[in-house]
Amino acid sequence: MAEFKVTAPDEGFSGEVAGVVFSKGAATVDSDDNRAALAYFRRRGYKVEGGEQPKRTASRAKKTDE
Repeated sequence: MAEFKVTAPDEGFSGEVAGVVFSKGAATVDSDDNRAALAYFRRRGYKVEGGEQPKRTASRAKKTDE
């Protein structure tokens, strides 16, 4: 799972696009659940940044590795 920061062309936009909720022109999108939305944003001129894996906490790592 990678997270992306998406910025709307209208930096003041708050609302929903392609199932993703924006607040003041920004949203955080998980690539696993929103691949189609990310593709849409790229096609439509939204700024898409990131793609880094979110940092795992010790408790989350333990649950995942069990």
